[in-house]
Amino acid sequence: MIKADSLPQDALLGRYADRPECYTDCFSTVVDHRVLLEGFVTAFYTARLFRSERFVLAHTVRRPSTDAEASEFAAGQRDKFAAWDMEARTDDQPLACDLSQATRSWFKVEPQTTGTKLYFGSAVTPKQGGELGIAMKLATPLHRVYSRLLLAGARNRLSQDQY
Repeated sequence: MIKADSLPQDALLGRYADRPECYTDCFSTVVDHRVLLEGFVTAFYTARLFRSERFVLAHTVRRPSTDAEASEFAAGQRDKFAAWDMEARTDDQPLACDLSQATRSWFKVEPQTTGTKLYFGSAVTPKQGGELGIAMKLATPLHRVYSRLLLAGARNRLSQDQY
């Protein structure tokens, strides 16, 4: 099950959640086995739905990407992947920023007694000194559904393949 969740206290995405002009969200799910951050991020970026997004991005922003590059990005071996650049990273969470600096993607793994809690969140930031546009406000429900589907895709990949 994918659920809306609160950001953990140490979340790198928190720097945007504290800004009233930004939109942030956080979703989580639990898998019944140990998952490392690298495996989670790789599974997320190589899941079927996200591969479709990568295909579109390769043709719109002219930054094609491969599954191998997704793994390298997840492992911290590269700072650029598809339409994202690494903004910040700790041992258990990366924060990536898109090329236009309008959106952020955030991941975190949290070991549980019997498995791993996986977090995925995003932030949408307005241009400096501005507010979020009406288009983003109207698209928020769709964005939330899409985020849940992306996290479910990663969870399903992690259940089928051991990363």
